[in-house]
Amino acid sequence: MNIGMIGTGSLGSILGQLFCKNLHKVMFTCKRPEGLHAFTKAVGSNAFYGSVEDVLQFADVHVIAIPFLELQNLAAQCERFTTGKVLIDTTRPCPKGKKILVDNGFINGSQNNYISHLFPNAYLAKAFDVNSYEVIKKHAFNSLLQQKLRIPFTANHPEVKQIVENLITHLGFIPEFQPISNYKAIDIAKNQKTEQQFKM
Repeated sequence: MNIGMIGTGSLGSILGQLFCKNLHKVMFTCKRPEGLHAFTKAVGSNAFYGSVEDVLQFADVHVIAIPFLELQNLAAQCERFTTGKVLIDTTRPCPKGKKILVDNGFINGSQNNYISHLFPNAYLAKAFDVNSYEVIKKHAFNSLLQQKLRIPFTANHPEVKQIVENLITHLGFIPEFQPISNYKAIDIAKNQKTEQQFKM
């Protein structure tokens, strides 16, 4: 499967490398993609880099691993390229992000509705937003069932649910599906590393 990785902070780079190890082809992008040459070369032959537009044309499944506050800019830049694409959102709203949700009319702070608002023509999922990148890296490809990490996720379409479930399983994790209506946003106050592991 061809996967687009939008954002190369700690989480995006780790997930991308794990997907490459699982023999997926991954194209990475960030604000200065030309700076990713050495990184993708070190990752191996399954890793590439390009602009956001390049990534969206390269793959049908894309992982968004950028700071929550950059989502509006991303949507303004490339929303027209996301029609029919699968977007897996890993972002977490920081306190300023929660204010954006409320200011945009999402009274209950529903991030899922906000993402749907930004990318109305894409198929959406949310995953890898609960555990830190250190935990994900440590537990990937764990063969011992009792030590496998559970990854909560949600999706807005049955086929997208299956795609995300397969990706999570292929990395050695246990997928734990929750309907969008029941998907609980992480409590940002309990995770001080939130913005540190995301980068655009």
